[in-house]
Amino acid sequence: PTGYLALCTQNLDDPADGLYADGVNPNIDMVLWTGDGATSRVISANTIDAGVDFAWIKSRSHAQGYIVGDVVRGDNKALSTNSTASEDTGTNIIQSIGDASSFTVGNAGRTNTSGYTYIAWLWKMGGTGSSNTDGSITSTVSANVAAGQSIVSYTGNGTSGATVGHGLSSKPEAWFIKGRDNTDHWFSYNKALGIDSHIYLNGTSAKITSADDPWNSTEPTTSVISLKTNGGINGSGQGYIMYAFHSVDGYSKVGSYTGNGSSDGTFVYTGFRPAYVMVKKTSASDHWWITDSKRDVDNVVERWVYASSSGAEVNTTWDAFDYLSNGFKLRNTDGGLNGSGHTYIYIAFAEYPFKYTNA
Repeated sequence: PTGYLALCTQNLDDPADGLYADGVNPNIDMVLWTGDGATSRVISANTIDAGVDFAWIKSRSHAQGYIVGDVVRGDNKALSTNSTASEDTGTNIIQSIGDASSFTVGNAGRTNTSGYTYIAWLWKMGGTGSSNTDGSITSTVSANVAAGQSIVSYTGNGTSGATVGHGLSSKPEAWFIKGRDNTDHWFSYNKALGIDSHIYLNGTSAKITSADDPWNSTEPTTSVISLKTNGGINGSGQGYIMYAFHSVDGYSKVGSYTGNGSSDGTFVYTGFRPAYVMVKKTSASDHWWITDSKRDVDNVVERWVYASSSGAEVNTTWDAFDYLSNGFKLRNTDGGLNGSGHTYIYIAFAEYPFKYTNA
């Protein structure tokens, strides 16, 4: 009919400016390496060439804790998603971050021990950050607005109803907060949980629902998130780091699905072929599962690590997902990913948008 186009991918909308350049995604990257024991080693990114601002590192071959570093906290500082420990400092972890297309690690077991294998998931944010006064608490924000992802650093004031600016142009749909000075949990939010619920990134527990939730029963806005007085997210005088995300068509998706308990599992539409998927059961206890297209370059995806555990990579013939041109499909009956009737939250990032992806 007049005014309509044929139903084919060529006629789909192009991704927003800044998300792809010549078919390459410059906003998320993944790097594999084998440790050589060097006390200082530069790890080069593949597609990010304008700032490796956020790095999340895991030993694949050995039981080692995670390393999370970012450009806002700066060099020689790290946290671990499988631990409640306060911020770690030292030159044997992440020595340099925020360089144009690389980061530098020391020779700790978590980063570069000889013979160990590693993966790093990398995100491009907005550089070293700038002051944000949108909330009642002034924050330092490094934001990649086009990609819907930001790093937020702030000092708590212990006041119920305090707000913190996140630097994005839309409401965040997922965020992760860790106290730098305390040994409290990683407090996490996903829009599918509801604003009166949270879940711990460092643990296996189901979602926690309470009228006295950390988010002050207040939905995020396009400029701020709200906090109560919980010491894990807003203790007076304590430092915190937050990583915030919202879905961006053709690049990222925050959402949920219901498992069906079948090897012909639930299909989850994202609008792109995934490069990275992290899943957590919310209706019962289980780990946070991380899969990616760097370790599994074709289907079936069968390698994963748990964000909530220091354990080595699981690598079996037990199938987890198929990564498809427009989403992912469960290929197992395990309760951690696809238990019948159970609810799961996820965050996924694209390898390619649907328009440019082969089936």
